[in-house]
Amino acid sequence: MPTAQGVSGKVSYSENLSAVFPFRIASPEHYLTAFFRLISNDALGTANTFNGWKNYLEAPLFYIGLITILLVFQFFALADRKRKLLYGAFLGLWLFIIIFPWFRFAFYGFAGDYYKGALSLFIPFSFLLVGLLGFQEIMKGKKPNLIVLVISLLLMVVLIWYPYHEPKVTISQSVQIRASLFLVLYSIFISMLSSDKFAKIILPLLLVTVILEARDFSWPAFNERVSLHKADIRNKKYQFDNSMEAVDYIKKIDQGLFYRVDKVLAR
Repeated sequence: MPTAQGVSGKVSYSENLSAVFPFRIASPEHYLTAFFRLISNDALGTANTFNGWKNYLEAPLFYIGLITILLVFQFFALADRKRKLLYGAFLGLWLFIIIFPWFRFAFYGFAGDYYKGALSLFIPFSFLLVGLLGFQEIMKGKKPNLIVLVISLLLMVVLIWYPYHEPKVTISQSVQIRASLFLVLYSIFISMLSSDKFAKIILPLLLVTVILEARDFSWPAFNERVSLHKADIRNKKYQFDNSMEAVDYIKKIDQGLFYRVDKVLAR
């Protein structure tokens, strides 16, 4: 929680971020956070209990459904070569930005070291687009590639359960279990889509499972967060401190200069 405030005339990150070597890689904590926030928004904790790179708001927020991951693999197994190259380059651009932070800094105009806003919207929806194209290939009559399906399932389960030794990242075992179960269910359903006999049954089951996953994985974000009360604002708790009064005071005594407020957070 915020415990101190500082006022300064220069709080821009631009100079420091632009000076970073363009092909310097990030920390393991960053990559682990990016992966597990693809699995679930709350895989590393919810709100104040978040234990990953940065914080709950500024960390990568890539979750857009577990079935999307499997369908992306199916797209690259079933689509024609031209579209594989096109969409591979499209997703590769986002992966490049994730791997090399300097290009993410540049994307945000070197304003800060975060993912909030644009990238946490563009990246997951790009994967969703490719996943839907993979689903379209199956709906057009192509049989799912079972070898790729099994490999992608095993790869995801191994990555979810691998014993990472990163003390700054705490992974929710509950999310690991539920994500693995959903991935197994989706793999079974996708494999059965190739059968005309089961297709009519599987599609409704697939829809119901997607809805159940969305409800299950969104529950913590909506129901396990501390609510703010009117009294918190009146009593100057959390972010509702005396910052605005301090800015008003500065404006009264010196109207000729521009100031930015740098609020230092101490945990």
